[in-house]
Amino acid sequence: MFLTGTNAVTIKGQLVNLDMIGNRVAGIAFGPKKVVIFIGVNKIIENIDEAINRIKTIAAPLNAKRHAEFKTPCQITGECIDCKSEKRLCNIWTITEKSYPIGRIKIILINEQLGF
Repeated sequence: MFLTGTNAVTIKGQLVNLDMIGNRVAGIAFGPKKVVIFIGVNKIIENIDEAINRIKTIAAPLNAKRHAEFKTPCQITGECIDCKSEKRLCNIWTITEKSYPIGRIKIILINEQLGF
């Protein structure tokens, strides 16, 4: 079983994520027989474009600030600028439309603002 969060979920149920090395998105996409994703209401977004915008302006910069040793431009600008930094956190995008096999991914929505 793999327990994780997500960067954004659309009202259609699409999971939109961005990772540095892919360890989180890999577990969502393949491997564990069961995946449980905990999602705060702040991550519910209208569509994929808004999800990408949320990630670039909220989740990625805040995550970069958490990793102050990486010295990325978004730590200063507060927004992803598609940098070429060696320690760039924004490398692997995934959009999960459905779960295969059916039921492999379970979503737990939490009526609180949680995480980036």
